[in-house]
Amino acid sequence: MKSFTYRHAIACYTFFFFVLFFPYWGGGEVIAPFRQFAELGLPDTSLTNHIENRKFSDFPQGYIPAISEHFHAPRSGWMTLWTENNELGRPVYHRAGFSPAWLPSWVLAHCTSNPWRFITTLSLSICFLSGVFFMLFSRSGLCQPDVLDEQYRSNAIGKQTYASKS
Repeated sequence: MKSFTYRHAIACYTFFFFVLFFPYWGGGEVIAPFRQFAELGLPDTSLTNHIENRKFSDFPQGYIPAISEHFHAPRSGWMTLWTENNELGRPVYHRAGFSPAWLPSWVLAHCTSNPWRFITTLSLSICFLSGVFFMLFSRSGLCQPDVLDEQYRSNAIGKQTYASKS
């Protein structure tokens, strides 16, 4: 029987990630800290048990409008630079991956024009790629117990040798 390799671990991680998060990337649900019924003056008819947290109000009041400006604001080229949503206008922010100036966001912006789906897909993609990075980092040998033990012993012996010469 073959042993469980890193290739198997990455395949299992990918499978479980996409199966567990299917309602978000395939079913149309979005990641949001709370629903917008109070802001829109509508009664809450969702009958859902999802936990809400209104402390994170920067999500619907800051991130979603900024992403929406990148998608729908007037532009002269491929990227929005200015918005006229106040009296004098202001520059559009190109930070935190929300702007199509970042290549993954640019690719994702061609797949959807809905800011809620965009930030959900972007967040899940970054989480998935972070997990893959961790697995590949572990595979590189820097996190294996025998390598760490050997490095510790060589450092400890080197320090004792240096201390005995002083």
